[in-house]
Amino acid sequence: MKTNPAPSVAWRLCLMVSSHVVGTVNIVTVLAVAPLIARDLSLSATQFGFFITAYYTAQAFWSIPAGGLVDRFGVGRTLIASHCIMAAGTVLLALANAYLLCLAALFLMGIGYSMVNPATGRGVLAWFPSHRRGTAMGIKQFGVPLGGVFAAGNGA
Repeated sequence: MKTNPAPSVAWRLCLMVSSHVVGTVNIVTVLAVAPLIARDLSLSATQFGFFITAYYTAQAFWSIPAGGLVDRFGVGRTLIASHCIMAAGTVLLALANAYLLCLAALFLMGIGYSMVNPATGRGVLAWFPSHRRGTAMGIKQFGVPLGGVFAAGNGA
């Protein structure tokens, strides 16, 4: 009986880095194109600021339940769910033509990203020996600034 080998270390690191890239790209792209969004929806700076508040409020409220989801469903399923939720929020934002719909979209994107940190953190603990976890954690977190660089390019 042939068994499937465990995913390679490189594949696991790539999964975690790309999850942080996607999670950062979604909010930083919104920031990078803020002038366009504000103009198209006739928003004040304060109204636009509530977009960011909605995003981070969702993360604050969903981070603890997200950890519970990782414990219950595992790293892979939780990351898939997080990407689906972030994608749904992104599509909703792209199609939104009203302020409250945009706020809901940003809230949804924040819920999705709140699942990434507990899932990737658990991945580091489960997939790497203790003497390699610090390095793995640093590599996975590399996705955050990398996502910021990609998203800033979206504004250009």
